[in-house]
Amino acid sequence: MRVATLLLISILILTAGCVEAPEAGNQTQYETVDPDIVPDTSISTPTFYPAESFDSDRVPFTMTFSENVILKSFKLDGKDHGVNTTDHMTFSFIKELSVGNHTVEATVTDVAGNEQAFSHTFLIDTSMPALVKIEPSDYQTISTNEADVRIVFNEEVTIISAMLDNSVLNLGTTDGKEFTIHLGTDDLDFGTEYKIRVTVEDAAGNQLSIATSFSTKDIYAPVAISNLEVTDTGDGGILYITWDECDDPDFERYDIYRDDNEFSSVDGKTKIGGTMPADHNEFTVTDLTDGKNYCFIVVAVDDAGNYNHHATAVCEKPSSIDQKPPLILEEYPDTTWTNSSSPEIKVVTNEKATCKLSFDTKGGWDTQEYAKMNYTMSRDGDKLIHTTSLSLDNGNHQVFVLCKDEASNIMTDPESWTVTVDFTP
Repeated sequence: MRVATLLLISILILTAGCVEAPEAGNQTQYETVDPDIVPDTSISTPTFYPAESFDSDRVPFTMTFSENVILKSFKLDGKDHGVNTTDHMTFSFIKELSVGNHTVEATVTDVAGNEQAFSHTFLIDTSMPALVKIEPSDYQTISTNEADVRIVFNEEVTIISAMLDNSVLNLGTTDGKEFTIHLGTDDLDFGTEYKIRVTVEDAAGNQLSIATSFSTKDIYAPVAISNLEVTDTGDGGILYITWDECDDPDFERYDIYRDDNEFSSVDGKTKIGGTMPADHNEFTVTDLTDGKNYCFIVVAVDDAGNYNHHATAVCEKPSSIDQKPPLILEEYPDTTWTNSSSPEIKVVTNEKATCKLSFDTKGGWDTQEYAKMNYTMSRDGDKLIHTTSLSLDNGNHQVFVLCKDEASNIMTDPESWTVTVDFTP
């Protein structure tokens, strides 16, 4: 047996010595190492959510790796914390956290045996950004049709949208704490109210919408007053001024200017009558000197104080000439006349006057000329008595009386009333 064993060993040695080397080019039975392949010695940083901040205190946290790993330890704010996983790449938890910063720490190993620790801090922020300043302030009026709207917040924000009325504003910078929005002459007009609305979002996703309204100064004066008339009342030292009403939407009041000579600019002239409200388009000027020339301009003023400085003055001289017609204060008989078929007509006027009368037909005057018939004075004025030359039938008759005063002022319309003749001879 021993001899056989020694013989076998000798045969194996001889056989090994006779193995031939492989032929050139036939290397497939051997593995070679690629010198460009770098051994895996590290673990890539995972993706964290929330990345930096979150706008709710109930946090859905995730940590995702690019390869399968084994989680050896996980801590939240320094304390061990469990996580959920459906594979060996994503780890997560859902937890209510307080407002402020929170830190997670994880230690993992990969299949190659590499071990690495990771740390990530995120912020729980549930407060909306706060507005610190906005200019122009709400309802401010600016003097030009250009404006730089300055907005300052208490933290870094991103502008989500910016609107001027219904137009979108194109902003150069949308991230920061302070923003300046320039509005040029193409954006603004004079005398107009505008509203800016801006919505911003902070890093946690909290949003804030703000708005401010401002107006540009109105530089446009109301239209010039038309049909200005100055009338002498004849009452001595009094002139009566009238004009057409102004219908501009922002019209507020009238100002009246006076000078002794004709003028075309109200600058430096005397304003009279105080402030005339918008619903008044007449004014009586008193305490003037008869026979002296007075000139007037009336201007409409809007609520911004704009008015036309130039206009054409209208001039007049006051006088004591009576220009008012007489008034009939009483008439008689006022019901029934029974004395004859020719009634006696009496009227009382407020001043000395002459009259003419007509029965039943306006203008068919019984007295063709104005006459003072049987004139006597009455306590209330002048009493004028006239007995008609006509014989009237019994029944109702319409009486017309037209009077003229000593200044030749004639009543516009005759006084009229009904007299019933009921005479039995």
